[in-house]
Amino acid sequence: MGKRILEFDTQEATLERVGGKGKSLSEMIRADLPVPGGFHITTTNYKDFVSLHAIDQYILQEATKTDSKIEASEKIKKLFRANELPVPMKNEIREAYSALGENPAVAVRSSANAEDLPEMSFAGQQDTYLNIIGEEDLYRAIRDCWASLWTPRAISYRDRMGIAHEEVAMAVVVQLMVTSDVSGILFTANPTTGDRNEIIANASFGLGEAIVSGQVTPDTYIFDRNLYEMKEILLGSKEQMIVSDGEDGVLVQEVPKIKRDLPALNEEQLTDLVDLALKSEHHFGEVPQDIEWALKDDVLYLLQSRPITNLPPAPLKNLKWEPPSPGATLLRRQIVENMPEPLSPLFDELYLEIALQEGMNRSLARSGSPYKIEDMTNGNVHVTVNGYAYQRRDFKPVEGVDPKVLRNYDIKGQTEWWTKLSGFWQNEWLPEYKSAIQEYEKIDLALATDEELFNGIRDLANEDGYYWEESSKVFATAKVTDEQLQAFLKSAAPNHNFTSGMFLSGFHSRTMQAQMDIWEIAKLIQGDDALMEIVSLTPAPRLLETLRHHPMATSVIEAINKYNDTYGHQIYSLDFAEPTAAEDTLPIMVALKSQVQDKNYDPLVQQTEVNRKRKAAMREIREVLREQQLWQFRWHLWKARYFYPFREEVVFWLGGAWPVLRGMANELGKRMVKIGTFNSPDDIYFLRSESIDKAIEARAVGNSVPELARVAAEARELREARKRIHPPGAIPIDQHDNAAATQKLNSPTSNQMIGFAVSPGRIEGEVSVIMSPSDFDNMKPNTILVCPMTTPAWTQLFSHAVALVTDIGSILAHGSIVAREFGIPAVLGLGNVTQRLKSGQRILVDGDAGTIEILD
Repeated sequence: MGKRILEFDTQEATLERVGGKGKSLSEMIRADLPVPGGFHITTTNYKDFVSLHAIDQYILQEATKTDSKIEASEKIKKLFRANELPVPMKNEIREAYSALGENPAVAVRSSANAEDLPEMSFAGQQDTYLNIIGEEDLYRAIRDCWASLWTPRAISYRDRMGIAHEEVAMAVVVQLMVTSDVSGILFTANPTTGDRNEIIANASFGLGEAIVSGQVTPDTYIFDRNLYEMKEILLGSKEQMIVSDGEDGVLVQEVPKIKRDLPALNEEQLTDLVDLALKSEHHFGEVPQDIEWALKDDVLYLLQSRPITNLPPAPLKNLKWEPPSPGATLLRRQIVENMPEPLSPLFDELYLEIALQEGMNRSLARSGSPYKIEDMTNGNVHVTVNGYAYQRRDFKPVEGVDPKVLRNYDIKGQTEWWTKLSGFWQNEWLPEYKSAIQEYEKIDLALATDEELFNGIRDLANEDGYYWEESSKVFATAKVTDEQLQAFLKSAAPNHNFTSGMFLSGFHSRTMQAQMDIWEIAKLIQGDDALMEIVSLTPAPRLLETLRHHPMATSVIEAINKYNDTYGHQIYSLDFAEPTAAEDTLPIMVALKSQVQDKNYDPLVQQTEVNRKRKAAMREIREVLREQQLWQFRWHLWKARYFYPFREEVVFWLGGAWPVLRGMANELGKRMVKIGTFNSPDDIYFLRSESIDKAIEARAVGNSVPELARVAAEARELREARKRIHPPGAIPIDQHDNAAATQKLNSPTSNQMIGFAVSPGRIEGEVSVIMSPSDFDNMKPNTILVCPMTTPAWTQLFSHAVALVTDIGSILAHGSIVAREFGIPAVLGLGNVTQRLKSGQRILVDGDAGTIEILD
């Protein structure tokens, strides 16, 4: 055979030449696995075909248009069908096809050269043609396979994953058909849970296409790898099967009712299949495999084996939720509310262990205290358990300590101290933090030494920790004065549903200003029909890049850049391993796209309504309270209103150093990749400082420390596994009722859940469960936002939401402030609500009572 056509057992089957599927088949043949015979039609044929017929540039032009991908795909498909394969190409294909037999039935499968990479998931994006018989039908199937490189789904996926269209090409696998009695799919690890001990097989009668396409409910077999025996069988309905129909291709038949209740595989056949699957897994480096298989006349064949894409980490077992210091009381509260996920090792060390601890000591020293925080605790105040951050609440008394020394940490009743806090924050704490950031912004990263970069990372982490520990006083004062107002309302008017939020919302805030700034950009786009079309038709993940390359979008890009200059430092998570808002612009693009498409959206109307409700509440309470009570109310209200804005102002700058810190980390990480110590620049976040210092010392003498890449990979995998567990709000668990707790303990089965009532109103609706910024484009407009917690960078989702429900948070969490500003009901701190609900379910949110009811 020539270079255009390759046999399955060739050593030349590279990804570039035969695609992912083809490369895998050749590997399987060489591993002596039972693979039906066939041959590869290399990517050279595809490239020559589109070049010969001069359709390559036209294809790229259609694929990169912002209008309908469906229309573009149909146009491209017609081009492939309208042009014939050149005669020399046909001759080589005919020769290879004839070597398989006289007009044999074959399966013709696409195999793209970007397919089945470990980090990609191309399953189902290109086509397969079954029971192809004869040369002409084979040529037609080959052209259709090539065209399937340009299906709407494939085009959109490459756009989303940043794969350049001009870099992809299509090989074709031609393989003898197995007219199987039984067929299916096997995973050598549980694809849902990540459990490596469970092998999952699906089986049904006829050809496997019925399972792949979802036309049947197959049997499911769970095989225990350790015990090497079948663990469980779940019989599927198996009502239909796809069978060969001779020269007419395939057809769907009803499975006789007597067979439907029988297992498609017996235990011996399943064990034989597992043997082959594990042999394939071993050949592919013990990487869990997704295998298509067929059984004909009691002989097993493997049709495909590839890595399982998006396989979750193996589940963690025998977890214990115990404090590092015996007897300690731990809560997920305050600063920890900004750390919803398990922490990266470097952040855990530099921020939790060092920065926050030293920040408290600097704060104590500044207040004149001779003591350190260690004098009051056995160990650190902030700790991690199974990777999740907690704050200690058990402070031991220190002999001889004047309680006034600790007034900064116990501000209730300290009215005189309250009046000074805002001045300290405005004139000292924030300016000092911003000054430290500005000093490091001056550094030329390319010229800085490794030591200077890492010292900068350490210093900026410390500065943020100190900023928080000082600023948390004014933050806490806002919380206390809000709580005092709330307590007064409940006491003075127990028969009315007054809440503090009724009297504190509707004023100018950074939250609403950010929303207004996005709205101004949306109006700019709405004034240009061409830009309107681009924004409407372009998916949010590609929108910013598309606008940057459009000649008419210059003013829009300038406005977006200005927006990022103001808000881009904001965080989705305080862990500096996570990107900032300027780095991950998806939430902003989701909000922008939504506002552009909704010409009736106007945040001023929303703000006017919130103001109207506040004024109505003021009129009502004047009629309810007696004169003396009104004076008390006005005093509580003045205090709460005065400090209320500082809660958002403080958090607005939390993590403000991270853009500079992450720039230094990226520069240092790239240097370590270049010398061979790291696999990726962000490996730096998955190591502790001792290892990074070791890497810096080695690089100084021209050496690498390659084992650190493995350490980082293991830490990264552990963090991903920990993301799948749900941490308790308190340790020990009975501390959920602690007055400082920010999560309620709810039953895992009851349809009634209780949390913190933070923004008034009642509403019934559908939920959108959003676990992280990567889910933001799944937020459905006019639904109830359900999430672990929110930070300022989540604000853009609120314009889509009719209510807010969270796992973590209480009266002065970020979500409560923003919900009040948007005038939507909110119940926070339900503990496990993200575990209980799925997108699309309906619930009733009662922001007055602090409850939700699951309706379906």
